[in-house]
Amino acid sequence: MLIDSGGSATVRKNHITEIHDAPFSGNQSGFGVFVHNATATIDSNTIDRYQKEGILVDGFDGPTSATVTHNTVTGIGPTSVIGQNGIQVSDGASGRVAFNTVSSNIFTPQTFVASGIILFQPGLVQVDHNTLTNNDVGILLQDAVGTNVDHNKASKSTFDGIELRGATTNATVSHNESSNNGHDGLYVEPTATNNTVTHNRFRNNALYDIEDQSHGGGTAGTANFYSKNKGRTSSPPGLFQKQKGNEDSDPDTSFDDGED
Repeated sequence: MLIDSGGSATVRKNHITEIHDAPFSGNQSGFGVFVHNATATIDSNTIDRYQKEGILVDGFDGPTSATVTHNTVTGIGPTSVIGQNGIQVSDGASGRVAFNTVSSNIFTPQTFVASGIILFQPGLVQVDHNTLTNNDVGILLQDAVGTNVDHNKASKSTFDGIELRGATTNATVSHNESSNNGHDGLYVEPTATNNTVTHNRFRNNALYDIEDQSHGGGTAGTANFYSKNKGRTSSPPGLFQKQKGNEDSDPDTSFDDGED
């Protein structure tokens, strides 16, 4: 389904399926819903059997925004044919991605990752109350500025639950749960700086609960700021260091699923 050329649409309560080449191929095409130079509300759909993206919101050719809520987006599972993404917002597009369930986007050669939700050079985007399971990466931010990522649950990723990559800056990552992932609960590249990570719960991740490779004037010598998170292992050490006066004082660790 294509929404473009300055148009607008509401896409609600559909089953969108079998959007792919025959046979299934590595062509970087095959989008369940594609919003381009347009506005859209994409709500309460089931989207599966897509080739590249379940939902793509891309602003490469003009102002683009979308509200993407309450969808179930399911990739084909482990495949060597193509790296799928469940929901992508990119190239200056803005909007909200919330209350979606995204799973089974896994690229088996592991030369690059498939993602449940990926923001690639987006405009302002809110990502909240999503459930991500069995993807290479649950939520990936690449060159994202000012993004809010809150109240999501990422688990059983091949690699990391949440990643901050490239020139991601001024993002807030709060009140998320990232658990049982194959590498890190949260992974931060050296170039991702001035981000705030607070009130999250990281547990049972295979490598580190938090791995931050940046260096600067932030927490524990990183270039980012950590407070009131719960977890056990971090690189560098000290990202879970308790601060005087707020040991175990997190007022909100329930990960509320209620709509705002």
